[in-house]
Amino acid sequence: MVNAAQSSAPRIDADELIRLANDAGYRQQIEYSESHHKDAIMEGRFALTSYPSGLSVHLSDLKELQTLSTSMELPPKLTLSVILRGKLDFDLGDSNFEAGGAGPECFALSIPRHQTFHRRLRANRCLTKVNISVSREWLECRSQEEGAAPFVMEELFSEDVIFAKWPASTRLIALAEQILNPPPLNHLLLSLYIESRAMELLSDGMLMLPQHINKPRTDAFETLKPQDNRRIATAREFIEAHLDTIDSLEETAAAVGMSVSTLQRRFKNAYGRTVFEYVRQRKLESARDALLKKELSIGEAAYKAGYRHPSNFVTAFKRAFGATPGEL
Repeated sequence: MVNAAQSSAPRIDADELIRLANDAGYRQQIEYSESHHKDAIMEGRFALTSYPSGLSVHLSDLKELQTLSTSMELPPKLTLSVILRGKLDFDLGDSNFEAGGAGPECFALSIPRHQTFHRRLRANRCLTKVNISVSREWLECRSQEEGAAPFVMEELFSEDVIFAKWPASTRLIALAEQILNPPPLNHLLLSLYIESRAMELLSDGMLMLPQHINKPRTDAFETLKPQDNRRIATAREFIEAHLDTIDSLEETAAAVGMSVSTLQRRFKNAYGRTVFEYVRQRKLESARDALLKKELSIGEAAYKAGYRHPSNFVTAFKRAFGATPGEL
């Protein structure tokens, strides 16, 4: 049986948000001024749905109308999020985390024990995102099966909260958009459609997670000056726009008015990886998307990703995605 909590009104006040959280099994608290108690705090789409498979899907496509904080108790779980628009900032215990704000971005959040989650809303800020969550028990059950996820549960649920973020791939963006904007289907088919996309999104995200799980927390992004943040975001946009033709750091550095060494240092500080690592991963993702669409042969995909020898491409592809191109 599907357990769904969804706002039927475009404008959501504090009482409505608390009801939605309670329906989904969470105890929500909201810190607001009494003078704004009855005012709407957000408008748009907001839904929490739990599926029989154990997946929980939370989607938001809204505008925040007030500046305030919310809090709730979260159980041990893993959440994979795709932020398509806007920025999210929240606290878990004494740690602050931020994601989004510079283009579509994914983040993974692993909570090893019950934690108090504090979320900050900002008046007039827009946010479009999809969260897929599974409990620790759900993962532990599947990690005992043959062909389980390529990382150890003890690493994923260590003593500390694990937070990792990376630029969203074309495929993850497409899956998130399909969940947000499904085709017109009856209730049963709609449920199966969203659940299947959510499972794909979780699977693809977990394949990427081992590459980022040991990276230093990328909230160091905010230690840069605002103008440096903008220039690094512009550098990433330049790379995305010239992904098929870019062949040197110099052209990216020149496009944003930085030296190569400064670009390398600030890009890694912002995104937790070097420019080279980012370009290599994005080219592999682009090649994978083309293979999935049957647009290229494996040899052509290798060339597209910048590999002269298909054997090297196959090795890098399997390391990145857990499967060879021929196994797609």
